[in-house]
Amino acid sequence: MQILLKYNKIKKIMEFLIKNIKGEDKIYETYR
Repeated sequence: MQILLKYNKIKKIMEFLIKNIKGEDKIYETYR
């Protein structure tokens, strides 16, 4: 069970990072 919980946390973090990487261009455009 703990392995699954750790996997789910890593999966959520990876998805969050991917969204941030894809959204970076938009964020930089708004600040400039």
